[in-house]
Amino acid sequence: AADPAAALQLVSTIPVGYYPRDTALTSDHTRAYVTVSGNPNGRNGLALVDLVAMQQVKIKDASDPGSDIIKLPSGSRPYWVALDPSNHYAYVTEEDPQGGNAASGAGHGYIYVVDIDPASPTFNQYIRTIDVGGAPFGLRELVISEDGKRLYVAAPNRSGYGAAIAVPGSDASAIYVIDVDAADKPATPNGPNPKHYWEVLGLIPTGEETYALRNSGDPNRILFTNRYFDNEDAVSYIDVKDLSKTPLGTAHALLSADGLTLGGTNNSFDVNNASDVIVIPADTFKSVLGHSHPEYMLVAGYNRYQQGIPSSDPDYALTSPGSGQPSGSN
Repeated sequence: AADPAAALQLVSTIPVGYYPRDTALTSDHTRAYVTVSGNPNGRNGLALVDLVAMQQVKIKDASDPGSDIIKLPSGSRPYWVALDPSNHYAYVTEEDPQGGNAASGAGHGYIYVVDIDPASPTFNQYIRTIDVGGAPFGLRELVISEDGKRLYVAAPNRSGYGAAIAVPGSDASAIYVIDVDAADKPATPNGPNPKHYWEVLGLIPTGEETYALRNSGDPNRILFTNRYFDNEDAVSYIDVKDLSKTPLGTAHALLSADGLTLGGTNNSFDVNNASDVIVIPADTFKSVLGHSHPEYMLVAGYNRYQQGIPSSDPDYALTSPGSGQPSGSN
């Protein structure tokens, strides 16, 4: 189109339930799986959307006629979802710590596994829970490596507010690594599992409130964000070839010493807390622009409330007459 922005239009609005959090598409773009965590009567799980018919697919459950989604265990709060490259399984993080609460620090992190293979007898059913181990604040985002062999999931050491509790095995947050390589799958469902399929292989220590995870286009580099501060490791990466700290890779800060700071400390238009990151590989838009361009990273963020800091305190201008600065979250 001559004007791509003008050509964009809303095609459909599809109701899927209460409090949708994340969406993952099958590789053929015919189905979307949406995490919903606020449905009445605890009916939380995955809503399925038919992207050809542009409507939700009602999942029938004889034991619960009032449900129309893929139900996860009772009391679950599904957060993020990732599909394996073969579109056989969906992996869903549990937002809340299980078997304990954040105050006790004793909770574990759960990943729910859903069968999404149309040829399977358990198609569109929850089939398993992977207990990753200690996760005092539950789990957040997850990503499957580009080769489909490893699942990386964020276990933060804190929420946006309150005291920090370190993930066991780390001084702060951690990223757990799970084997999802189909070649490692046991010969029989309940038989020996010598290659540890769907089991935790270990963890990689990270920073304060590790939150988002993304592939980077480089199979040896997994991007992630540490959301609590805006310092140099607010956006970081795992180098899976650097085994100096763990046998699964080592975390490195990606930013300069200034982190996400834009201008001076009194700059009210700032993004302090990195919630997500995506990569636009070099020359992605070369055919449109007519020239080469470098790799770009787009960081999404918000501003955690911090009293007296212009970009984090919506009342700063009220309490500092004459500052002349607009304030509040961006």
